[in-house]
Amino acid sequence: MADLFADLLGQPRAVALLEAALERRRIAPAYLFVGADGIGRRLAALRFLEGIVTGPEAWRGGQPGLRRRLAQGNHPDLLWVEPTYQHQGRLVKASEALAEGVNRRSAPQIRLEQIRELTRFLARHPVEAPGGLVLLEGAEAMAEGAANALLKTLEEPGTGLLILISAAPDQLLSTIRSRCQQIPFVRLSSQLVNQVLAALPAVVPAAPVPEVQTRKAAARRGAGKSGVAKGGSAQSNAAPSEAADTDAAATEPAAPASADGDQISAGSAATAEKPPRPDPPELLELAAGSPGALLHHRHQWRELPEGLAERLLALDRDPLVALGLARDLSEALDGEQQLWLLAWWQLALWRRRGPSVDLERLEQLRRQLRAYVQPRLAWEVALLEMAGIRP
Repeated sequence: MADLFADLLGQPRAVALLEAALERRRIAPAYLFVGADGIGRRLAALRFLEGIVTGPEAWRGGQPGLRRRLAQGNHPDLLWVEPTYQHQGRLVKASEALAEGVNRRSAPQIRLEQIRELTRFLARHPVEAPGGLVLLEGAEAMAEGAANALLKTLEEPGTGLLILISAAPDQLLSTIRSRCQQIPFVRLSSQLVNQVLAALPAVVPAAPVPEVQTRKAAARRGAGKSGVAKGGSAQSNAAPSEAADTDAAATEPAAPASADGDQISAGSAATAEKPPRPDPPELLELAAGSPGALLHHRHQWRELPEGLAERLLALDRDPLVALGLARDLSEALDGEQQLWLLAWWQLALWRRRGPSVDLERLEQLRRQLRAYVQPRLAWEVALLEMAGIRP
């Protein structure tokens, strides 16, 4: 008989706590799954919910059909909640923001109206499970009003079960933390990270939506020359893709959709794609023991225009080169990609030179980009200064 948590690697303490709860059928009304993104918290939550719905007699083996329904968000007693953006008068899930063309300059939030819907959902009579099941991701992104409303729900839990997932529990209200049983998750060793990734099926990004594809293609050509229902809630029973999510430290098949854009099987498209760029050594360090984070960093690396990273490392004292590089960076990359490239460049410089003034200047550039300074101007000034030229 297969073990319920067999595909959750490197988390013996979390598995022991969850198995003990299922074995004794002493389920707390609320749990807080704590740990870095991409190390298996969502997978553990799905398996735990599967064990609860399966019942006391057969929970260890699980049920493939139920597992599939939970992973796809196709279960009447399960509600997924995730941070959202305000976009054109409606809420858009963070996992759908890229496809919707949402401006992601401000951080997504879990909002008061989402918590109100969560409360109504838990008050419903369940169909199959012992009670309503809610999985709330990115709990640290709750707005103040949402956090206070959630606290009231936790004070009167009823028969439902609420699982909060957070990478920064210290940002939650202490009263919320105290009302949840905490389940700790740890970062994986390099060996386990490679084991998790080796078990995942190969996927390649499908073509992005035409508007996004056109914008990126035009920007990259420029770089090459110089080297939810309308008006409704943003949450539903539908789950973000487990395979493409940064918390999918799993060994099960990938789902077809992704927070970074649709994905398709490599079997149908790999022949049309050129081999992916090799990973630089910095990616594994940036991942810091998180398989999901490594997948994210690998995706960001392969999305960079050809030769752009190499031009950063080869920056010289020519002001025209520095200005051209600043132009290409600001035109080819959106804000999130610029911040990611900056983090990679900082680590790459540190590996090559150790502590330096350039690293301090890049940290200043990071603060400027986060403060929404005009990106091209910020890059121009920083690159000129790093090239030894005072603008």
